[in-house]
Amino acid sequence: MSSIELDVRNMSCNTCVNHVTQALKQVAGVRGVQVDLPSGRVRVQLDDAAAANPAATPPLTTALVAALDAAGYPAAPATASATAATGKAAPARAASSGCGGAPSQGHGRSRSKGCCCGH
Repeated sequence: MSSIELDVRNMSCNTCVNHVTQALKQVAGVRGVQVDLPSGRVRVQLDDAAAANPAATPPLTTALVAALDAAGYPAAPATASATAATGKAAPARAASSGCGGAPSQGHGRSRSKGCCCGH
């Protein structure tokens, strides 16, 4: 099965993971989504039709990034991991039901959208 990896920002809790997953599942050609909250990396598994058409991958990547941007999670195609690029591990992110981030980082805003981060 073919997949696309994305680096996604602004994910800080499990509710964010759910929002990212749901946003990506709305894009045609997506079969499944795996989110690694600590690294901010998302792997999107493509359905058979999308995987069989290599020409569809760049437009599909653009559609995935657009869906995440619309949901409030800036994204880009994945690059080399922070460890490989810098020799240092990526900073840890919260992996609880609440991120506990500081309001100055956009955290602790209204929970009207169901997330402690305001997403």
